[in-house]
Amino acid sequence: MARGTVTVDAERCKGCGLCVGACQPRLLALDGSTLNRKGYHPVQLLDSDGRCTGCGLCAVMCPDVALTVYRYKAPQPRRSGADPARPRDEPVEARTHRKDSLTREGVLRPFDKLRAEQAQDGISSSSGGPG
Repeated sequence: MARGTVTVDAERCKGCGLCVGACQPRLLALDGSTLNRKGYHPVQLLDSDGRCTGCGLCAVMCPDVALTVYRYKAPQPRRSGADPARPRDEPVEARTHRKDSLTREGVLRPFDKLRAEQAQDGISSSSGGPG
């Protein structure tokens, strides 16, 4: 099973709680004892026993791009002769979902394809409806 962790940019977080609701293992909570410069209670990760899977749903839900999710490989047993200086848990993937990553290629392309198909079938996308 994959493991992960979440880092929070507390100054960007506005405490909306969308990520808290998206976290299936319920590992995120608003920190009621801390305020950022904007006066919001930022979110914090409550994962002392390493239950975060690094799914990234919290980062997808965050409108302020305040979360970065790191996913790690499942822990592997040490082989004899392994490099002791190399850490066992190296991050294999880091995800931050930014609003600017929703490009025309990634989001609007399916709609462009639909419009092209409608144009071939003689359906006008500018019409307000039947009539």
